[in-house]
Amino acid sequence: AVYIFRGNEDPLKIKLAQKIYAKDINFSELDTKFLKTFGYSLSGGLDLDSNSYPDLAVGALGSNSALLLRTRPILNIKAFIRNNNSLEDIDQKIKECKSEKDLPNNDLTCFSFDICFELENKNQIQFINILPFFEYKIEIEPNATDANVRAYFMKAKSKLFTNQIRLSLYDETCENIQVYIRKDNNDFLRPIKFALNYSFSNENSKQRPDSLIEIRNNPI
Repeated sequence: AVYIFRGNEDPLKIKLAQKIYAKDINFSELDTKFLKTFGYSLSGGLDLDSNSYPDLAVGALGSNSALLLRTRPILNIKAFIRNNNSLEDIDQKIKECKSEKDLPNNDLTCFSFDICFELENKNQIQFINILPFFEYKIEIEPNATDANVRAYFMKAKSKLFTNQIRLSLYDETCENIQVYIRKDNNDFLRPIKFALNYSFSNENSKQRPDSLIEIRNNPI
């Protein structure tokens, strides 16, 4: 195994940041079950893929092998909502949103808000030419079953909405989200809770046999 510690001037504040085991390395062309003495030797401090982050070569003497662990930029994302004034005390008697069938007398109660994302550590963007796609997933009442959930997304026609967008390098990026309350909902007291998950897409980070590809476009 390889143990990575986050350095600090105060030795008492040095903490373990990451443990990497041979079994954690998943390459289809490499059977890591037979990777013996992984971590026997280390060589770090060199940026081998030109993304301004140092990489780490790890030797496995017992298997006559060496692996290159490449480092990707880490970007901190701030997620927040805007235009949320209508989210408190929703009057479910007011039905002014068209349902998916768009029939007379079939209007529903709905509300909307903007979900926004912004890069916090903008000092890192000088190392990133083009950001990869950013994927986010919003789920309504994640602990409720589909039959008991009280609202749904019109676009997805379910309690789960997934989208893929491009983040701006300099400004916040916002998307409007519209939620419909089910007609048969009789629970007016409990708040409707949402769960948000997001990550960068790794579609462009697959290894090619000809050379080390640039992974500056694939931060985490």
